[in-house]
Amino acid sequence: MMSHDEQKGIYLGSRGSDFKALISSLLRKGGLKSKYIKMLTDPEAMKIYGCAFTSELVDPDNNYQVLEQVGDLSGNKFIVNYMYERFPQLDCAEGVKVVARLRINYGAKESFCEIARKLGFWEFISATNDLRQRKMKPLLEDVFEAFLGATERILDSRKRVGVGYAIVHDILASIFNEMDISLRYEDLYDAKTRLKELFDLHESSLGPLVYKEQKQDMITFATAFRVHGGKYAEKTDKFGNITVDKKRIVGGKYIKIGEGSAALKADTQQNAAAAALDLLKKQGWSKPVPSVYTRFNNASDEKEESLDTQTIKKLWGSDMNALQTTREKSKYQSKYQSTPLALYCRTRKIDGVKACLDLGADHNVPDSEGMFPTDLIFIGKTDESVVKKILKRMFKKTDTLKMHQQVFTVYFTGYIDEYFGKIVEKLVLID
Repeated sequence: MMSHDEQKGIYLGSRGSDFKALISSLLRKGGLKSKYIKMLTDPEAMKIYGCAFTSELVDPDNNYQVLEQVGDLSGNKFIVNYMYERFPQLDCAEGVKVVARLRINYGAKESFCEIARKLGFWEFISATNDLRQRKMKPLLEDVFEAFLGATERILDSRKRVGVGYAIVHDILASIFNEMDISLRYEDLYDAKTRLKELFDLHESSLGPLVYKEQKQDMITFATAFRVHGGKYAEKTDKFGNITVDKKRIVGGKYIKIGEGSAALKADTQQNAAAAALDLLKKQGWSKPVPSVYTRFNNASDEKEESLDTQTIKKLWGSDMNALQTTREKSKYQSKYQSTPLALYCRTRKIDGVKACLDLGADHNVPDSEGMFPTDLIFIGKTDESVVKKILKRMFKKTDTLKMHQQVFTVYFTGYIDEYFGKIVEKLVLID
């Protein structure tokens, strides 16, 4: 049972048989034999694991701080080692840059929070109620790393130094083996990064790159410009050293190269960058994909995984209506959350939408920005064929769908197929 200390505003996670069962299940992922799991869950060991799940605001002396530091180092070491193990073709000088990028995309702070949540850590973390409400993601990250650190320390002290990391490695490997990891250049680097690289290559001809945004109610609109003939301002100090001020542009003509819209500013810029890349490519401006990415990638990386119900449950768990971090790889999306259904509506993955609906997903659960799944289907490029197929799937499971009035006005009205006219009466428009 969980308990609250209402007077102190503290949530105390269980340290009973259910907590021991959690630790045992995690250790089994490392392939440990029963006798070693028994050793690692004896009373003394469980005290250490208890510390790993305790914030310093609850207990200043017996908390996760030291263990988290040990686990943080082990986790980051694992990411690098694992990528070389999983992709042996990267084990060369040219592969170093690719692994460095994989470490950024899958590094501890980007992935461990969601791993801990899916493994059921949250209800066992002792912390102040305020900290649990405001800092869920950092808490989960720190506690998962502290669990790794605790496992490493207990094994190193009872066996020998080095044994602990070997087991930590195996636990993490069993988790990462279930992840879809791509070596495609376009998956490793987001549109905004690739556009910046293009401008770095052709800046003398294209001019500086600028984004401008404006927010209208719940939607942010962004426009990407190239400033033809413009240049960044320069500063000269008293010693004659010249520095470039990337925040100020002198002269030039602003030429629109891409537009995007989304609920989040970061998403909006990414969409504008993607549109800009397409336009500039048509105009003859491009940066060739480095040959190493083509060489390292293989057919299995190119093939997209089928999103059936079993795959969806493996990826997201059984609760289809819980808000989850659906942008793990992107450093721009650390705070954004949505249901799996909203994710596949946003990315317009028909099989993903169908699988979520088959698993009982609620059509109208908004994301962390207040956008409904139906909003997310329409925001973006007009694609009547795909959008119609998704809506038909959704209306098989419900009679009405919620949509914001502004999304309806800006996006829905651009769909002219007669089908869209027929479903207007089934939309519940929200101001």
